[in-house]
Amino acid sequence: MVLPYLRHNLPERKIDVVIQLHSMTCKDLEYLYSLCEVTMRTYTEKVWGSWNELEVRKHFTSALAEGKYEGIFKGGTRIGAISVERHQNYFQLDQIYIEPSYQNRGFGEIVVRKLIAKAEKDKLPIRLRVLKPNPAKLFYEKLGFAVYESTEERFSMEYAVHNKGV
Repeated sequence: MVLPYLRHNLPERKIDVVIQLHSMTCKDLEYLYSLCEVTMRTYTEKVWGSWNELEVRKHFTSALAEGKYEGIFKGGTRIGAISVERHQNYFQLDQIYIEPSYQNRGFGEIVVRKLIAKAEKDKLPIRLRVLKPNPAKLFYEKLGFAVYESTEERFSMEYAVHNKGV
């Protein structure tokens, strides 16, 4: 899903931030793999005991060939990547990765809030899964997501749209 450029005013920080999303291609495989490894390897190893480089690369090769990822840019700097799929009855936020040096600075929140606005407009919920050791669960709860299912490995969460006036 391609979101138009994102402009968001963060009043508590008194800055105006422009975030853009650009389609990623197979040329971005090394970047995406490295970003995933640096942001997810620790959690993956906690859940499954190991990191499978071959499987991760295989997944990204396929996903990039299908156009499923977009790079997240602040100015001309790539700061992350996102994959969102629109299904008939919901949006699936498959992945969002933010470079460690840009985490906890509001950039991921800007992107997710824009997705929430799109979901509200289209009256479709957003679903995602987060590994249990990953502190991102708290981030999503802050944005209004709630756990609807839990397994040994992960939480399934949903942002339910508010059908105003219906």
